[in-house]
Amino acid sequence: MNEEGTIVAVAVLPHPWPPPVRVQLFSTAEDGDTLTLAADPTGVFVVELSRAQQSPGSWKFGPLDVPGAARVVLILTWSAQETHLEVNGINVPLAGSNLPPISLSTVVSGPAPKGTALQLSGATAAVTDDERLFLDTLRDIDAKAIARDRYSLIRASGLLRQLLLDGFVHRINRGHRARIEFTTINFTTSLPGAPTRHWRNLDPSPFPGASVKTCNLDQFLAAPCLRWEGVQATVRDLISACANAKGGVHLGRARTEKEQRLLDWDLVFSVMGEEPSVAALAGICRVTLVGLGNLAAAVAAGSSRTRR
Repeated sequence: MNEEGTIVAVAVLPHPWPPPVRVQLFSTAEDGDTLTLAADPTGVFVVELSRAQQSPGSWKFGPLDVPGAARVVLILTWSAQETHLEVNGINVPLAGSNLPPISLSTVVSGPAPKGTALQLSGATAAVTDDERLFLDTLRDIDAKAIARDRYSLIRASGLLRQLLLDGFVHRINRGHRARIEFTTINFTTSLPGAPTRHWRNLDPSPFPGASVKTCNLDQFLAAPCLRWEGVQATVRDLISACANAKGGVHLGRARTEKEQRLLDWDLVFSVMGEEPSVAALAGICRVTLVGLGNLAAAVAAGSSRTRR
């Protein structure tokens, strides 16, 4: 077995969870080396690496709070420096880091928390037609992120395209000059082992203590969310693929190679019964709502420098 590498596996977790006894999820052997992943009664994943010529290694990740019999995608990456585990695109910290258990039931199927942009009073000052459309668009994205079904999230991609890609945000902000920042999972950190296939959840809200990055709009749209066989797709590509080909605005063929990669990825992989691109949209909706909170508050307060 190489000094570094990546294993992707789909597993059905024990029922109940955590299991009453240790359960082996999978094991692989190569050249006398054996890599094993197991779940223990504390809800922790245990990775053990036995080498023919070296001392064995062992790492524990978690704990996790997940539904019994849940279907999960596990990405295990190791190198000489560290071992890294993701479950359904979520980085699982080493056990003993004093973080609360990660709840996959909340991340995967629970309601999305309302974004800061929606924490507005019921009444708003006089607004223009454009500003009213902007606020209603945010409310619509928020409702679709909370619903979190496939149809709602695909339709949300069309609203995200209008807001972020077609210049609607800049049009609204010309009269307010509000500070717009997007807080994401730190996407500049490289994974050990350089996996050839990897997708990333950019929403930091489910991960207390996670390393985050503050971005402007261009940086957020350029943030990588998928790498597959040398092609890297960004938030912009994801929104475009879902809006232009999956039915957010249009239903048809992808327009670019990166959009097609995202559609191909959905055909090959699913996470808890969801397409990765659609699941990632829920997080992008939340990041967008929080990032546009200052502008939404300014519009609702009627603080435009120049009324149109």
